[in-house]
Amino acid sequence: MSSNALEKAMWTIGTSPAEAEKFRQSPAAYAEQFHLDAGEKASLATLDVGDMAKRGASTLLLLMGFMAVKGPAGMGEYMQGISKK
Repeated sequence: MSSNALEKAMWTIGTSPAEAEKFRQSPAAYAEQFHLDAGEKASLATLDVGDMAKRGASTLLLLMGFMAVKGPAGMGEYMQGISKK
């Protein structure tokens, strides 16, 4: 697939509190609505930002979506995940 679909998913999560809540309720089901391959769906559902970055997704969009789901307290987790890039 392409990084564009991952970026669209993270943009949607990051710009809409309602979408972020839908993601929190059922990450795997949320990932199904985007045109992603199985690996991308798994990365999105688990918020594996390191893997999504390796796949070419913008780290800025990843940060935005991650923070929308995890909140400011998740910054350390984000930094650990993105360092696996």
